[in-house]
Amino acid sequence: MPPGDSLVAPPLVPAPEQVEPEAFEPAAATSAIDQPQEAKGMPAAPRILLETLSGGAGMVAGGLGGLVLGIVTTDCALFESDCSAAVAFALSGMALGSALATWGAGSLMNGKGGFLSTLLGAVLGTGAGLIAVSADQDGTLAPIALLSLPAVGAMAGFELSRHLEQPSRFSLTGDRVPMAPTFGTTPHGGFMGGVSGRF
Repeated sequence: MPPGDSLVAPPLVPAPEQVEPEAFEPAAATSAIDQPQEAKGMPAAPRILLETLSGGAGMVAGGLGGLVLGIVTTDCALFESDCSAAVAFALSGMALGSALATWGAGSLMNGKGGFLSTLLGAVLGTGAGLIAVSADQDGTLAPIALLSLPAVGAMAGFELSRHLEQPSRFSLTGDRVPMAPTFGTTPHGGFMGGVSGRF
């Protein structure tokens, strides 16, 4: 600053009139209690158990219904003639009944699985049961496999398909493969195979 010049203060500006702040209204927090019941989902373990049990019950009902329908439509006399057509009706009823029961139970528990995927899993499970029947020489594990794999396959199809709308958790086109074929041998030298996945 050159000598001889005086420092001049800036002019005073009056402060604006004090305005009261607006009342703060916090946003309504949504808790788990306030959420509707439809948005809540059942935990995975009891849901999978109930879907499998429902699929087993539907498999038994559908299998019996298909067998009766096959006997009536094909005029099959049990244990006296070839009843392969009636057996095909029974197997179809097992797959369809298992898929319907699993899909219905999963939907009631707010699951988002698709029916076609559930039906595909039931069909694959029924086919795996037939393979187990033809491959089992002793005949001890074949009935268990035939009566359990359709329900397990339907449950797996429902559970795998319910994550298709959530690509962050499950994706068929991602880097990780969610399903992979599994092969192995039994202690007696037999062959078994299947499909493994994560959900």
